[in-house]
Amino acid sequence: MKGLNKFVVYIILTILSFSCTAMSKSLTVEIFTDSAHPVNTSTKDNVVIKYYNLDDSNRLMAKLNKKIGVMSPQKAKEVARQLIQRNQKQLTDAYKGLMLAYQYHIQNYPAIVFNQGEAVVYGVTDINNALQTYRLWRQKQ
Repeated sequence: MKGLNKFVVYIILTILSFSCTAMSKSLTVEIFTDSAHPVNTSTKDNVVIKYYNLDDSNRLMAKLNKKIGVMSPQKAKEVARQLIQRNQKQLTDAYKGLMLAYQYHIQNYPAIVFNQGEAVVYGVTDINNALQTYRLWRQKQ
């Protein structure tokens, strides 16, 4: 019976530890950069990372314009509508990054934003260095 009690206690503690971990707020990281400044996102930390390449909107629009080429306004309008429908998710994601950068008042990039604007680390191209800077800042708060 003692063995069974230890097993039940072990199961309960395991469940509680998973529940506490799930309830703790995870760190969210949003990276804003361009093609000239790629950011290394490899990390062992348990963080949720969203990567926004601010060049994506220009690249996608150039791709769409190239496919339209020179054609009548009516034909160009129809082709553009079809291309936008087919690339809607990519376009939405590209412009979402621009909107968020504007919302956060991002002035330079790369910019790594923590917890929806709580803090921003500029000029760092490695997520681990940015995380270290952020954690040092949090300790001082």
